[in-house]
Amino acid sequence: GVPAADKAPKLTKKSTYKVAFSQNASNNPWRLAETASMKAEAAKLGLQLTITDANNQQSKQIADVKSLIAQKPDALFIAPITEQLANVVKEAGNAKIPVFLVDRDVDHNVAKPGQDFVTVIQSDFVQEGKRAAVQMAKATGGNAKIIELEGTTGASPAIDRKKGFDEAIKQCSGMQVVVSQDGDFTRAKGQSVAETL
Repeated sequence: GVPAADKAPKLTKKSTYKVAFSQNASNNPWRLAETASMKAEAAKLGLQLTITDANNQQSKQIADVKSLIAQKPDALFIAPITEQLANVVKEAGNAKIPVFLVDRDVDHNVAKPGQDFVTVIQSDFVQEGKRAAVQMAKATGGNAKIIELEGTTGASPAIDRKKGFDEAIKQCSGMQVVVSQDGDFTRAKGQSVAETL
């Protein structure tokens, strides 16, 4: 049941490659490090790299990816803001560009792994959510009223982390999520929402 990339667009063998990277935002150290890593690896391999930054705006990222598709890169890396970026990922696949999703996934009902894109490189976010719940249970002795601060609505890490967290919390009868709200994966919004809650 594991998708194989045999139906996805293939990389044509060349002496060098034009690679594009659609970053979803540069508003935190994680994203800055991810972009720096892409730049360093491209320089090490002698690749021509084009980077766009969507500034955490889905409409801009869609426009960015469409623009990158028009430039016909040999490979396209995308860090999607939300799973709703699937349509433009499918467009890139239809343009025969090998697409690699980084850190976040897209809706597989729209863009098929191994067919419309090669793969997604990400953590096990459900497991991360479970681990957070276990650590919270240990820290509170299994008794807590919880304010749950989520990531960006519609983003695969937010969806999966919440799923794992909620599954594990249900096993602790003394722990109760009293409110849950989107913090948009930004420090400023997270702080504002937490203060309000």
